[in-house]
Amino acid sequence: MSVEATFSATDFAIGGLTFSYAEARIMHHTKDGVYDPPFTSFAISAVAQGKFAANVTYNTHTKSLRAAFEATQVVSIREGISSLLGDGVANALEPLIGDFGVQGAVLSINTETRAVEIAQIVLLNTSAVTVDGADMALEHLRMEYVAAYAGRPASMELVGSLTGRNQEAQFRIACLVGSSTTLAVSMHPVGDSKLTLSALLSLFGWSMPAVQAPSGLARGSYLDLDIREVSGQVTLAAGKLQLTSLDVAVELAVAVTIFDAPAVVVKRMAVAVHYRRAGGLSGGVSLQVAIGDIDLWVSYENVNGRETFTGDAAFSADLAHVATTLAIPSRDFAVPTSLGLPSVIAINRVGATIVRGKSVEVRAHGGTSWGTTVDGISLSAVSLGGTFKIAQGATDPATGATAQPSYEAYITCALHLSGFQSANAQLSLRSQENNTLTAQLTRDRSVTEPFQTISSQVATAGTTAKWDDLVTYSTLKGQLTNFAPLEIALYVDFTASTLMLAGSVAAHGGALFLAKRNPAPATGHGYYFTLSASNLGSLWPELIVDVGQAFSISQVQVQVVSLDTTLATLQADLARCFAALSATAQRPAISTAGASTTQNANTTISALPADMVVQKGVWFFAQIDARGSNATMSKVISLGLDQSSTPALLLWANVDRVDPHKSSYAIQVRDFGLYGGMITINGIGSYVPGTSLAKVDGTLLLRGLRQTPLSFDVTLRMEPNTTSFKLTNTPSDTSELQDPFRGNMFNITLTKLALSGEIIYTPATDKTSREYTLTGSVKINGQTDTRVDGSVIFVQGVPKIASLTYNRSQVPITEVFNSIIKPGSARAQDWPEAYVPFNLESVELYYAVSDSVAIDYIDVKGKRYMTGYNIRAALVILGRRFVINVELPSDRQGVKVTGTYAQAADLGFAQIVGYTDSDGAQREGATVLIDTTTNPVSPFITLFGKYC
Repeated sequence: MSVEATFSATDFAIGGLTFSYAEARIMHHTKDGVYDPPFTSFAISAVAQGKFAANVTYNTHTKSLRAAFEATQVVSIREGISSLLGDGVANALEPLIGDFGVQGAVLSINTETRAVEIAQIVLLNTSAVTVDGADMALEHLRMEYVAAYAGRPASMELVGSLTGRNQEAQFRIACLVGSSTTLAVSMHPVGDSKLTLSALLSLFGWSMPAVQAPSGLARGSYLDLDIREVSGQVTLAAGKLQLTSLDVAVELAVAVTIFDAPAVVVKRMAVAVHYRRAGGLSGGVSLQVAIGDIDLWVSYENVNGRETFTGDAAFSADLAHVATTLAIPSRDFAVPTSLGLPSVIAINRVGATIVRGKSVEVRAHGGTSWGTTVDGISLSAVSLGGTFKIAQGATDPATGATAQPSYEAYITCALHLSGFQSANAQLSLRSQENNTLTAQLTRDRSVTEPFQTISSQVATAGTTAKWDDLVTYSTLKGQLTNFAPLEIALYVDFTASTLMLAGSVAAHGGALFLAKRNPAPATGHGYYFTLSASNLGSLWPELIVDVGQAFSISQVQVQVVSLDTTLATLQADLARCFAALSATAQRPAISTAGASTTQNANTTISALPADMVVQKGVWFFAQIDARGSNATMSKVISLGLDQSSTPALLLWANVDRVDPHKSSYAIQVRDFGLYGGMITINGIGSYVPGTSLAKVDGTLLLRGLRQTPLSFDVTLRMEPNTTSFKLTNTPSDTSELQDPFRGNMFNITLTKLALSGEIIYTPATDKTSREYTLTGSVKINGQTDTRVDGSVIFVQGVPKIASLTYNRSQVPITEVFNSIIKPGSARAQDWPEAYVPFNLESVELYYAVSDSVAIDYIDVKGKRYMTGYNIRAALVILGRRFVINVELPSDRQGVKVTGTYAQAADLGFAQIVGYTDSDGAQREGATVLIDTTTNPVSPFITLFGKYC
């Protein structure tokens, strides 16, 4: 049953709406089998705001109040919004459409608050908006308003149809005034029609941009797909709407395998097209990938045929489940329970990078915590997760056989230790290798002295010295705390109980901190720190006087050692650190500064004796530039140095913890080439600050006298204005120089060699004198002759002459043949029997070598030495003493004797003198010439230029 009543009223309001006249009809519907439960409704026909004909209906069953309006006069959208929605609703598009006419509106009003909840205002059909960028007009316009509710802000959109090129779509512009002048837009199909990607591109007159899609997915497979929604942005400028961006995407189901084991399958592909007013059109794809039960959307990239898929997604599981899903072998995923790791590592998110047919990397992220210690140092880890890497085995091009895949598995975490922290640390899990942890660290600035803190933890765990007990100089201590950010590599070997930090110290250079188990006692721990620097003064001012001002330093290593050890042990530790850092440089990508620091530190000390004891304390090892500056010791060192020499000099000390001036300094020289370039010294000695004296015991190598260098144990002294060297001990019976000058001085051996030298600079004359001396006993044809003294004469620091001086009155010429020329030669001849042999006096047997074949003699202190193998001697003829030269040719085919009597020979009845030739040339007086290399032998004495 229904009851109906009709009423009329004037000038009343519903919420913010005022009505000047209304006629109401009320109906009540009771239960009669049709209406259950009963309800009441009413309808009001009215004139609203004096501008609209209104029809208001209400239903107590649905509790809805609906008001429909039709403009009875010309009403602008500006007036319509103000009248129907109130002045508080501001339209961002008012400058563009504020004067457009309103045709009508429909409002839904809250019956309790009387506020408008939903409104639709229809504009006159003559209204249109030009969209610059789409090159078409937006028609059939209406405004749609939704009030704020349930925490969502109010919204108002301008809705219209975008038509062109036989295509149509609904276009929406969010136009409620907000904080930005850029307005969001969206597009939808009209009614029940469909909007495909191809249709949308045609609507705007666009061509499909190039997109990279995985091979096997054709272009046509996505162009005809339906678009559900399009989003973008417009701005209001110059009376037009400018389309600034538009984004559209379509999806399709696919089934493409991109990795075999484990199976990685592409399930869906989304193709996106992006328009930007400043950049035009672009396209891209994303894909839904399944790895077992792990689903994630990934981006796609193809570079030179290498297809890469990268993405992440929420995923809840145990880390072990991920390893099982990826079929990681147990040998590569062996969680070390001895380290106290939790039995279950829960994860909540995964990421993946797949290179098609090449590799799979899965990153799992979680929130589990873990803590442990190594060498007494506390490590605290949070956000435990994992990284898994699978690489496809290489294919043999010859056989076509494919190798087994390789696997890597790591536990990852955010790590903290005193003074340092890392967002990405990795713990290796291979059962056949030591469990190692690597990380790229940054400084925790809340800890001001990280090494002091860490070393204290090591000292507490074992019998070793604390940092403050060793580093007693405040400036040095302060400098060593300045570990630079983003340059610190961490390497921990839990199996070997070793922890290493490597990176750089601000304003200086590479640094390394190593904590390790002390082999004796096995329960103890110790640490080792090294820092590379170039400016010793700023690092350690207390060493400026004794070291910094005395030497030109090119590089210095400061080392803090908490345990007595040997150099061999340190070198082995550094070598292991270098190998570890080099091998793990991509796990994660840690700074190369760590590897280079360990290599530099090892290079600095590599030439020192392996058994050298390194006692606990603070050491420095300084590389010295021999030619670097006017520093006191630089001048001392460079005095005896040959211009071509580039020696390596190393100065070091275990610096006294109280007074650095009481430190004992050591110095090493390597490849130290003395003046002349033929002498090189290698050795280790001492440096005494204040005296400017460096004393080195070592090995001297002398080149130029035989195929291999001669070796001597010498002491080298370098002090102001003087560099000298001499044998450390008495000449050795085993030291020999056989056949000097590479065998050319045949049948001669110098033994029990003694070498010394002195280079002296005289400031008063600004001149430098250089004297080298090599002496020895003599063997002739293998027999020692004590009546002969041997020596080597140096010219400009180079051995040029080997000289034997006979200390007896006469030497028969036949002895020269029998003991020197003939032995060892089948072709050598005897002294000719037809000629009477003679005796030589004041005999000097020598071999001289010149720098040029054009020079046939060498002058040394007034003596002339002919090049080659010769004898300088005296020969008495006619009672007169001739100065002669006996040439011993290398083929041993006799000798050539030449000589003159330089003075006038008074024979009583005549004098033999020199004379001037008719052409003005000076001729000698009496000259002797004996040549046994010819056949027959040619013996002559010339008088007045004539043979006799």
